[in-house]
Amino acid sequence: MSLKDDEHNLPQSLLQKIYDATGTVSGGNKGFLLVYVNSEGSPSVSSKTENTCVEMALGKVMEIFVRKERASE
Repeated sequence: MSLKDDEHNLPQSLLQKIYDATGTVSGGNKGFLLVYVNSEGSPSVSSKTENTCVEMALGKVMEIFVRKERASE
């Protein structure tokens, strides 16, 4: 199984709305990481972040979540 970085299958207007709904107005902490199954049935990822700190934090949160889920199986 391969994970695609694939924001071309989702409307940019949707991704922008998701981005606009994140973070605080003046905090420099806007961003999202969206993992989903695309129209071809493959796992895909779309992300948009305000800066690399937010990008790293979201990646770490995803890593913690995956570990926790695997441990509970």
